[in-house]
Amino acid sequence: MTAPQTGLSAGGRRRNVRGAFRLSPLLRRRVMQTMIANRIVVLVDDVRTTGATLDACAHVLKDAGAKEVRALTVARADIHSR
Repeated sequence: MTAPQTGLSAGGRRRNVRGAFRLSPLLRRRVMQTMIANRIVVLVDDVRTTGATLDACAHVLKDAGAKEVRALTVARADIHSR
């Protein structure tokens, strides 16, 4: 559980999601190796503001052995227009 990201600075967003994501402890090693290890994994998010959430998730996947992590978003927020 984390606080809402709305209204946080870029640094605050990074701190807010640090350590917030992990792979399910229910994943078996064999499944993880088949689905993540040496694979290109695509993350999908609705809105990218600073990229803190995507970055935190990407680190978990890279640590699990993903070859590459790519991100797709529907929209990008302009934090400078507020």
